[in-house]
Amino acid sequence: MITLTLRFLVVLILFVSWAKAGLAGKWLLFLIDGAVLLSLFALLKDRIINKTTLFCFVPIILLSVQYLVSIFNPSFTSLGKEELTNINVNNYILSEQNLDKAIMVSEGIESIVFTSKSDPALANSLFFDLKNRYYDKFPESTSASAQLLEKYQSQISLNSNGLIPNAAINNDFWVFIHFICHIIIGLVFYLLVSSKQFIRTICKIIVFNAVLLSVFGILQKIYYVPSDNLLEIWGIWDTPEPRYYFASFTYKNHWSAFALIIISILIGLLQNAFQKKGLHGLHTKTNLFLMTGLIPICTSIPLSGSRSGSLLLILLLIGSLILMIRHYKFCKAKPLLLSILSISIFIFICFLSARSANKETINEMESNFKSQYNNLLSGKFPLRILLWKDLIFQISEKPVFGHGFDSYRAINPIYQSKEVRNERNIVLHSAHSKFVPLISFGHNDWLQRISEFGFFGFCLLAPLLYRLFLAFKTTHSLFQQNLIWGLAVFLIYSFVDFPSHTPICLIMFSVITGLSLKYNLLSSKYHKITNIG
Repeated sequence: MITLTLRFLVVLILFVSWAKAGLAGKWLLFLIDGAVLLSLFALLKDRIINKTTLFCFVPIILLSVQYLVSIFNPSFTSLGKEELTNINVNNYILSEQNLDKAIMVSEGIESIVFTSKSDPALANSLFFDLKNRYYDKFPESTSASAQLLEKYQSQISLNSNGLIPNAAINNDFWVFIHFICHIIIGLVFYLLVSSKQFIRTICKIIVFNAVLLSVFGILQKIYYVPSDNLLEIWGIWDTPEPRYYFASFTYKNHWSAFALIIISILIGLLQNAFQKKGLHGLHTKTNLFLMTGLIPICTSIPLSGSRSGSLLLILLLIGSLILMIRHYKFCKAKPLLLSILSISIFIFICFLSARSANKETINEMESNFKSQYNNLLSGKFPLRILLWKDLIFQISEKPVFGHGFDSYRAINPIYQSKEVRNERNIVLHSAHSKFVPLISFGHNDWLQRISEFGFFGFCLLAPLLYRLFLAFKTTHSLFQQNLIWGLAVFLIYSFVDFPSHTPICLIMFSVITGLSLKYNLLSSKYHKITNIG
């Protein structure tokens, strides 16, 4: 039962990585939930979950309790047509003497009502964005339209208790279930796996799949021809922005975050083979494939157009080399260093070839970098830094328990600075159709999650980070050190982006965390046995 469950989970992870990185549809998220639930049942049946292992679930249980309390303590609600009738919206609009004000508020309220039932968080965000735009255009207005906005806000605002967790607005309960299951899956792997060999086998399968995915992504990128009728991802799924997708991922940076974890696993497997059998250990078919696989997966990151991913790729490779040099005397590590140097040169050659095949992406990446650099020199911060400043202000309002899970997109306009609104509205100048440029993510997972769960939620994560750090410091295995180093780079990436919001990225982080900690536990047991012997 245990072996069958593990095999099913591994196959599911591979499938998810190809299915729009987990965003193929709600059916896929429910499939993952079902698989996690069945896995927990298997663990209970085999008595692997007991009084001792149940302790591992305490942070997840506390996080769930925080969420359950919060949904009964919302800060805002949404209004339907009946509630709007009570406000007498039409009377306010008809009383407005300024035609521009009347049109702006009327159209804004109409779009809010249209989305209020299907997506209350979006309706909330649309309202506060409308209010911002209104007062930006008509500062200190006290006319009928301004009175309507204030009346509307008073109707959606609730008297939530500030001493206990609260939610910004009651969202789909299943969104939180999906999030929790993506975390629990790593714990399931930790409890299910029983040997170091099995962990390495799972890692090899994951790497082989990712290398294949990167090859298809590279071919896709090189031969992509824009078309209004084209479904970019495998001809099955559309992407929000065709310029920024790669392979099955809708966003290049999230592909890079995924690829960086895979590269760390790949290097760890190679170093494990070298650690055991020296240079001869690298001559097997599997390890030759791994070394060859470094080429497409490393090339895919700069080719995707990800600037942050390219910088972190360099950091990851340098860190892996430092780990190896610290572990061996230089003379012993020399053959492997030469091998990695040769591969690095080959990767550079492949990158130059890819650059000539797809100049547009590389040129855009370079021009964006130069533009942001020049803006910094002139004192103008990039939009992301402005978003982080707003997030820090948002956190300061409710630092203990936060604003509630998935609250950012619902309340962000409340804390949005004028600078962000000005930057955000630039895209409207070249837009082909009218739209509201809302911001759904803060481009910093650390700050956004703290704004959602508060420092209470962060403290639940702290013991896990400490365990990873302790395992990194105490292990004698280069394989495990590389796994944890890859996780660390992913966490660094999370300071400048939001990879945890793509299902396969969070799943992969959770799974590799579980496998690396279990590898550490199994290694400790082995050392104890050998010391006794």
